[in-house]
Amino acid sequence: MDKTYHFLAGLPRSGNTLLSALLNQNPDIYSTPLSPTCSFMYDFYSSANIMEQVNRNDENKIKSEIFLSSFLDNFYKEVEKPVVIDREKMWGTPHNLNIIKRYITPTPKIIFTVRDILEIIASFVKMDAQYLKNDSYNVGYYMANYRSPKDLISEHLMAFNEDIDKGLLSLASAFYPENAGIFHIVEYNDLVFNPDETMNKIYDFLKMPHYQHNFNKIVKIEKDNDEVIGLPKNLHDIRKSLSQSSTNLDILSYYIKHKYSNMEFWRENATMKVRGKDF
Repeated sequence: MDKTYHFLAGLPRSGNTLLSALLNQNPDIYSTPLSPTCSFMYDFYSSANIMEQVNRNDENKIKSEIFLSSFLDNFYKEVEKPVVIDREKMWGTPHNLNIIKRYITPTPKIIFTVRDILEIIASFVKMDAQYLKNDSYNVGYYMANYRSPKDLISEHLMAFNEDIDKGLLSLASAFYPENAGIFHIVEYNDLVFNPDETMNKIYDFLKMPHYQHNFNKIVKIEKDNDEVIGLPKNLHDIRKSLSQSSTNLDILSYYIKHKYSNMEFWRENATMKVRGKDF
């Protein structure tokens, strides 16, 4: 079966898993679990570029290009649906986006879920997860001796090269002129409070017919075993009915709220400036 590939990226704790579950209600769509294909393709591409056996032989170069170009078709060979939405939160980073354009489609469509940065931090802090306490203590040993545990986790979440930072890099690609029309940003609150309108805009972006979703019977079809990699078992659980998260910003200190407020550069009123959009 010939397939059309689209992509679902996003910031952590921004409704990405929820949106994927909703998309999977549509019988024409297979929205994947968190996908390894981006990492597979990136690793192969990076290795092939420096591999002696590839660089010394034109035939091997051609075969490597063919391998990458057919990778998604082979990976999703058993999927009997015409539209596959590959879900990897970092698809938008410059290198990953280049791989999509070069080997999958020159005109990709990336749905990108977003949420207030402070709400994302508060959502993680509210979990009170041991892995976050361990990670933040290990990388912030000195800070741990004079900052509160919640502040320590918050600073760790916002550190360079952590998931939120990588997610912001992924989203920043949307504002480069050469990427016009590639990204469709979905606000968490829009998905929760205006689901019909939000889903219809997604279908318009994908150039697909609208679909009537059931927002009171949401089922996540994939089974994640997050405990195997040291994460909480309920990290990617979703509610069966559409409802707002109970996350409250009062869980964060005034210092953290002041430091990381107005970072939503995809909005007009943000104080954070990014390359491509502001300079």
